[in-house]
Amino acid sequence: MKKIQPVVVTGSMFYKYLACPHWLYFDTYGDPEKKSKLSRFSEMLLEMGSLHEQAILEGMSMQKVVGRGNKARCAATVKLMEQGVERIYHGLLMAPGMVGEPDILEKSNEQSSRLGSYHYIAVDIKNSDRLTDAHRFQLVLYGELLKVVQGVRPENGYVINTQG
Repeated sequence: MKKIQPVVVTGSMFYKYLACPHWLYFDTYGDPEKKSKLSRFSEMLLEMGSLHEQAILEGMSMQKVVGRGNKARCAATVKLMEQGVERIYHGLLMAPGMVGEPDILEKSNEQSSRLGSYHYIAVDIKNSDRLTDAHRFQLVLYGELLKVVQGVRPENGYVINTQG
């Protein structure tokens, strides 16, 4: 009998679940040989999203998280948060059963946390005109992860869409 591994919730799971609840099952238990390749259209959408993100990031000063593996990247993210860096790019947040990678963690002085007289909020960059439920759920996940890391759940998070 195949041993069932515990599932770690990630931000991308919300999109997959809302698009098709079976997607998550097949990602975990499906035959990898039967998995279809990305269509050219899907590749184009990913490329457009990457270009949009690059355009938004131009002119923003931020510290990029480097490291290999989730534990190392999470430790590097927490270290930058403890240092009070204004913006952290592609930080990794972890808690038992959850992992998230917001595009940007932005320092806010509106509320104190265990880090000091500031806390962080999550910002995601999306190549979309509208805010979807998947985007909202992703920000909620990031908020919960930030609560674990900094002791305070941010009241806000936001998405930078195609309109800026």
